[in-house]
Amino acid sequence: CVATSDEDIINPIQSARMRTINSFSFTYGTVEIRAKMPRGDWIWPAMWMMPTENRFGPWPRSGEIDIVEIRANNDFTCRNKQMGNTLMGSTLHFGTDAQHNIWRPTHYEAVLEEGDFASDFHVFGLQRLPQSIRFYVDGILIGEITPPDGGFWEVGQLDRDPGGPNIWGNGTTMTPFDYPFHFILNVAVGGNFFPDGCINHQFQKPWSTKVK
Repeated sequence: CVATSDEDIINPIQSARMRTINSFSFTYGTVEIRAKMPRGDWIWPAMWMMPTENRFGPWPRSGEIDIVEIRANNDFTCRNKQMGNTLMGSTLHFGTDAQHNIWRPTHYEAVLEEGDFASDFHVFGLQRLPQSIRFYVDGILIGEITPPDGGFWEVGQLDRDPGGPNIWGNGTTMTPFDYPFHFILNVAVGGNFFPDGCINHQFQKPWSTKVK
């Protein structure tokens, strides 16, 4: 593997991912992944799903399902909240464009009172049903979304911002999450998943994600 550079600095780290876009996708069913997360500063492991066909256009119009993401740091705090490897998150992303990427009303978290997600194996579950999506950790339900009659357009209040026609209006209340999605398993390093202004082992994060 060879990388070269002209004016830009080559990123010092490469990471990999596995995806099943050419081998396996599914719409409804239950998934359980038994995994132990990596440990280390600025490591960002994720097990997630993307639409096998972007039926409604580019991200996030066709949706994204994040089964589990963590920040692998041992001691990473934001406004006195522990955001390191004792915390995991599951999230649905959807919206009209990158500026209207809705995730807060469909984001769910679990915190371990003892140990961390890098010390032992845990079972991360996803259940996709025709009327709802559910997330589990070790068999415990941590979040569920059953959209109202207006579907995810209403959940994200996209009728207010940006407005315009409902891009999923001809589908069901679960659109865009009622189509086949495939798996992605990856370990990233750095990135904007680590917020600015947070503390790692009493030190500030060594880079900024703000565009200058």
